Amino acid sequence: MKSYRKRIISTISMFMAMLMSIGFISAPVAQAAETANPTAGSGITQEALDLSGRKPLNLDFLKKATEGPITPGLKQDYTAQGLSYIPENNWIVNSYYLDGKPSIISITDVATGKFVKAMPLYIDDFTPYTGHAGGIAVSKQHVWISSGSKVYQIKLEDVTNARDGDKLVFSDIIPTEAKGSYVNYDAGVLWVGEFARLNDDNYKTDPSHHKKDRNGYDQLAWITGYKLNADDTIDPMATPDYILSTQDEIQGMTVIQDKVVLARSYGRNNMSDILIYQNPLSETPHEFVQVKGKSVPLWFLDKQNIGQRMTLPPMLEDAFELNGKVYFLFESGATQYRGDGLYPVDCYYLLNTAQLLDGFTVPYPEPVAEDPELLITEIANYDDAKIYEYVEIYNPTDQTIDLDGYLLWYYTNSMISHANEWPIKNKKIGPYQTLVLWLKTTGDPNLPLSEFNKRYGVDLTEDQVFQVMLTTSGQGLHKTAKRKLAIAKPGSYKGGPAIVSAEYNDELDGKGNVIVDNVNGTTNYYRYPESGNQMVKFMSRQKPNPGTLVPGQVPDPDLHLNLQAAAGDSKVTLSWKPSAIDLYGYRVYQNGQPVSDSVATVTSSNYSFTVENLMNGVDYEFTVTGVLKDQNGKPTRESLPSNTVRVTPMGSTDITDIQSIRNMIEQYVMDGQLKGPLVSQLTNKLDQAEHQFTKGSTKQAIKFLQDFQKHLDNKSMQNNVTENAKENLMTNVQALIALWSK
Repeated sequence: MKSYRKRIISTISMFMAMLMSIGFISAPVAQAAETANPTAGSGITQEALDLSGRKPLNLDFLKKATEGPITPGLKQDYTAQGLSYIPENNWIVNSYYLDGKPSIISITDVATGKFVKAMPLYIDDFTPYTGHAGGIAVSKQHVWISSGSKVYQIKLEDVTNARDGDKLVFSDIIPTEAKGSYVNYDAGVLWVGEFARLNDDNYKTDPSHHKKDRNGYDQLAWITGYKLNADDTIDPMATPDYILSTQDEIQGMTVIQDKVVLARSYGRNNMSDILIYQNPLSETPHEFVQVKGKSVPLWFLDKQNIGQRMTLPPMLEDAFELNGKVYFLFESGATQYRGDGLYPVDCYYLLNTAQLLDGFTVPYPEPVAEDPELLITEIANYDDAKIYEYVEIYNPTDQTIDLDGYLLWYYTNSMISHANEWPIKNKKIGPYQTLVLWLKTTGDPNLPLSEFNKRYGVDLTEDQVFQVMLTTSGQGLHKTAKRKLAIAKPGSYKGGPAIVSAEYNDELDGKGNVIVDNVNGTTNYYRYPESGNQMVKFMSRQKPNPGTLVPGQVPDPDLHLNLQAAAGDSKVTLSWKPSAIDLYGYRVYQNGQPVSDSVATVTSSNYSFTVENLMNGVDYEFTVTGVLKDQNGKPTRESLPSNTVRVTPMGSTDITDIQSIRNMIEQYVMDGQLKGPLVSQLTNKLDQAEHQFTKGSTKQAIKFLQDFQKHLDNKSMQNNVTENAKENLMTNVQALIALWSK
């Protein structure tokens, strides 16, 4: 069936021919190469670019893929957009645009890798098509070009028979529901997809296409599927038969086996992704939507059916599969991009299908990083004035981290790798300390820190705050939509592996609506993840507390203090290894209760503290914690407790039996102060002394105690006993010898 538009085009052409035949108007004169005699050729060449200055990228894709044929047209300033395959001729077919010139398609022979021909596209015999030509697909009898909210139909036989430079005139132009950024044909269905970007007026889609996926994330774009008629056409007023809801920034689509494969990219310096989903069409529709009065089934491509993703170089446009290999097209080699692009590409890349699909698992596991070096502990996203929003981060390590070049990413959708990116510059964060990232809007860049402190009733210094300068008006943290923030290392590509991330507004009610975490003036607290790098939302609608943590948010640091104890007369002397970080002080605990005035002083290379006024003969347990401090030197919180030491103070007259010494040995073994073969040597001599003393052979018993002392003083055994344990055991055994000698 011919469309109404085609009938108009045909009528205009007949009318123009009639006017020329009667001499009313003259035939058009060629004004430029695009309207020259077709036999003159297209002028398109297939030439490699000089990419010697291109910096290497460490991507698995580039390690596995191989370079294929050179993309034609790059030397003629054309920008490649769509990629498909003509099986009858074994041809690769591309679509291109060039501002102010007719868009073209080019043909490359698969077998030889050589350029065959290129043809300019025309709406009618006289009107060149200068649209974006964003996608290209090949069905049984037609080639389809997508652009705007239309698909442009070309007879396949015209493409096959055309010579290099011949015009290709569209045989039909059909309006589509989706903006035609890309197009694909599979199993009798023509799929027309649109490109969207949140808050970008250049890439708006119809509001009816804006959906919340099954995880509550915003999806702004559709891929609309049209069943082709028996004559391989679409009715001019057709509505879609199927709809796939997608995330933002999709550039191309192909179907491989039972998988839907999407090409996602934006920008010459941002990495691309291939997203591979289990084809959902065999499932019950996830929703039904109304399109021009027709109820159309809709399926989401989201976290619940994605099974694989792979990072590719920037500006990926499209792909297709042929004979176990997937061909990839990039637009980064175009003149307008290659000069300052991150990784310009001048050829098709080929990757084995098996390698692309390797590891396909639904749902695809998110990459995680064990023991993140930074944590996100608070997100204040709900400030009506939008000038006091902040993100609090925390350093859980015992080392100062230089944050210069680190990145704060803000995702409008966690499935989108291209996040807003805000760098951190010239800032450090100390061990076990917080840093507040204050998001400064473009309208208030000079607002002083004193106003921030006044707003939240805090007294933060410049060292405790980094002012993140937002780059465009309207940037900031959304109040009511699901969002995600992440921290990444310097040089990370946008959306790549992050150190840590946190989400807010990430829960749905029974009707599928987002549960808003905060109201004006409240904030979210987050706690550390048990594993991986996704922070756990701890509490919502809390009082903002920038720069200060609440109990349970972060793991208490383990300072490995290695506490030791020496018993004395009515006292115990504690010593421990000093912490590698600068602390406010230490707190000593006796039987679980803090000992007053317990800030220790330095003695040689160890810290020590003496607890006095204890009862001899009574067991006591001691631990020590480190007290951390903030940038202002004020105490904040405590570390994990040290190892526990159990000790019994006693005077020289309190040792009355061998069991007391045996208890000391057991305690020192538990504390790690006594180990190796020395333990059995001492225990053996102690047992023999006890046996002789029980028989009444006191002299023999004393001899075994003296042997005990010799073993303890053996130079070859000094690595098996600490000075503290050695001194205490020597003292107490000598006291027992003195007692038995009376």
